[in-house]
Amino acid sequence: MKTEATLIIINSSPFAGSSARTGIELMLTMAAFERPVNLLLKGEGIGHLLPLEISTLSLVTNEAKNLPKIKNHALNIVALPLYGIAEIYVDGQALNRTEQNILHLTKQNPALNQNHGELILTELDTQALKVFVQQHKEVLVF
Repeated sequence: MKTEATLIIINSSPFAGSSARTGIELMLTMAAFERPVNLLLKGEGIGHLLPLEISTLSLVTNEAKNLPKIKNHALNIVALPLYGIAEIYVDGQALNRTEQNILHLTKQNPALNQNHGELILTELDTQALKVFVQQHKEVLVF
């Protein structure tokens, strides 16, 4: 049986332009109008879970110093519970790769941590990911 919730999939990095921001803003708008919506972070989209300090550090270490300033909208993720969205679904493989990078960065600077506040992160393996996506009538990818 298909769920009535719309699934928003974010594959884009927080610094890859406006695509991910558009997806997050659409999700917040839908939630504000009490439309059921789920969020799935895949691939580069896992970067939205990084603390601001790590996201900025990653941007600098990737030699992107000459890129125009791009607003980090990771704060919108932290605000999701205010809109009634308490759970984020994440691609397990991408999360594991990102966690390794976070561990490396936090060992270099213990002041950096990963705090998602009231959000529940539900990790999905490859098979569960396929089933989860198929359960939704509407799927939008950003």
